[in-house]
Amino acid sequence: SGTFEFCITEFIPEVNICDGAGSTSCSGTLYDCGGPDDDYGSNENFVYTICPNEFHECILLDLVDFNIEFGDDVLNVYGGDDTNAPLIAVVTGASNGSAYQIQASSNCVTLEFVSDAFTVAPGFELDWLCVSFPCDGSSETSVEVIPNIPFNESESTCNEASTIGESPCPNDGFLGGPDY
Repeated sequence: SGTFEFCITEFIPEVNICDGAGSTSCSGTLYDCGGPDDDYGSNENFVYTICPNEFHECILLDLVDFNIEFGDDVLNVYGGDDTNAPLIAVVTGASNGSAYQIQASSNCVTLEFVSDAFTVAPGFELDWLCVSFPCDGSSETSVEVIPNIPFNESESTCNEASTIGESPCPNDGFLGGPDY
């Protein structure tokens, strides 16, 4: 007798990439083989496929944190149910504590983690979530190599000043200037 409160929360699985072949859940957390506390190992090559049973238009992958040996160790993201699907992102390097989101409009997402024989590092933590609205980011036609976060890329302004009506850059298509 008396007053009580009954709370139910959705189970969100936490798995290491080397512990299973995949998930049909619409949310979860995926770690490298070292899990949240240890480094991944040498010569790893693991594949994990997420094919949610629930309706979704987009699978959001949030790289909460990653520290992967730059260039030699990679986390490949494919927009489909195996590594023959279109490659939509390649993650290598370090996030420096900043999260990064990858969006996949496919029914499944396949993650492939490959490490070389030499250097090991803390690895990655990735959360996924299904949403019922269309993606507006990564696709097989815009593969992103993510070397580190924050991501900076320099662009040319043809080393000259420009105005909205005039530019020293050849073949400018946006209001006569290099800015966009």
